[in-house]
Amino acid sequence: MGVLSVNGTQLELDDRPFYYQGLSFFNALYNPVFNQDNEQRRRWLSYFKSWGITAVRVWGDWRVRNGWVDEGPEHSLWLYPGRQGRNVLYEPEGEVASEPLTRLKRLLTVADELGMVVELALFTHYLVYPQRTRDDYVAQVTRELRPWRNCIFQVWNEYDDHTLRHLQAIKREDPNRLVTNSPGPAGVLGDADHNQALDLLTPHTSRHNVPFWEVAPQQIATLIETYGKPVIDDEPARTGIRDFGGRPDSQVEQHLQHIDRVRACGGYHNYHHDMFQNGYGHPATPALGIPDAEFSAFHKPIFEHLRKLTPKEVLDA
Repeated sequence: MGVLSVNGTQLELDDRPFYYQGLSFFNALYNPVFNQDNEQRRRWLSYFKSWGITAVRVWGDWRVRNGWVDEGPEHSLWLYPGRQGRNVLYEPEGEVASEPLTRLKRLLTVADELGMVVELALFTHYLVYPQRTRDDYVAQVTRELRPWRNCIFQVWNEYDDHTLRHLQAIKREDPNRLVTNSPGPAGVLGDADHNQALDLLTPHTSRHNVPFWEVAPQQIATLIETYGKPVIDDEPARTGIRDFGGRPDSQVEQHLQHIDRVRACGGYHNYHHDMFQNGYGHPATPALGIPDAEFSAFHKPIFEHLRKLTPKEVLDA
């Protein structure tokens, strides 16, 4: 299997520079079409790669109650103690649910076959489990995923509680696992102790009330210069619902400038979008609930730009 590693400010896969271009696919472990079988996983991951995407960012816990695709309060064993649910990675007493874990392993296997990687957000600010329960989750997930070296662990999405404790727990089980964190909402870039300890940085850069296409790349450049490690613009500005971090007034050209400037300063980028932050049947949501490069007039030119930037050898691999 491919081994993702860090060399200075670069990510490498099997000791060669890795062209990281990520895509938000938070619901990947819970989307029924994507998880139908490995043929569907391979079909969609190959499709993403044909547009220049080499990484997907997925969430292990998808019981958000925001009206997003593939989520719902019934998916949370924490909210409904004692119920046996299929669509939650973490069960209430620190046990890892077998079905979502199997899906995750299959996702990682197919991604590895295609030379792709996965960024896994272990926990989210939407529901904070007790520390002891999180300790059990972290240890078990780390042990279970030891064979898959193409996975970055992100402790939190937009939160910070005992992050260094969880980092140490992961490293005890798997010293070579790459670990990062998203310490807070847009514009929160992390404190020095955490940024020095993590293997790479994945901040959510500033989105609102600033020219994000100028400010966010400056933030990425400063982090690279200060800490000398890879930095991914993890959830950059996007179009979509303002309540969930969107910029409904943003323009395609601004996002293209943002991407180019992050690349120019030596940073990496996840393409963050609004194709999951409404329910099924909404005009902004693809019918299958899977991010689709050709789905909307807004997103397609951005994906075309991502494909144009991607080295030919990556597209052909």
